[in-house]
Amino acid sequence: MKAIAEIEVHALGVGASQRDDVAEAVRILRASGLQLRVHSMGTEIAGELSRVLEAVRAVHDGLHERGAPRITSSLKLETRLDDDVELEGSALLIEASRPDTSEASAFADTLPGASRSEEVE
Repeated sequence: MKAIAEIEVHALGVGASQRDDVAEAVRILRASGLQLRVHSMGTEIAGELSRVLEAVRAVHDGLHERGAPRITSSLKLETRLDDDVELEGSALLIEASRPDTSEASAFADTLPGASRSEEVE
């Protein structure tokens, strides 16, 4: 079964900064060999469901080994039987189906505080 997941992980009880723990989680996920896309609010993972769930478990195991006494995760999960999953393919299909945004841009320019950057020649 194919799956796409988005995970957000927080190691608790290890200080205010999450940077090192996030970097370790991403390193663990990359080592899984699954498709990965890291963004500012989490990481998307795609592949076989069992491998995706194993990777999530590996992140928890790895962060506990680094000394985190408690870890919370938010996981969104989509499974499919009808097609393969591709992170980039899904994003490109959505992007291609977007309507012309010129009206939205014109509306945004009317909002208070909106300013358009001048083109530099």
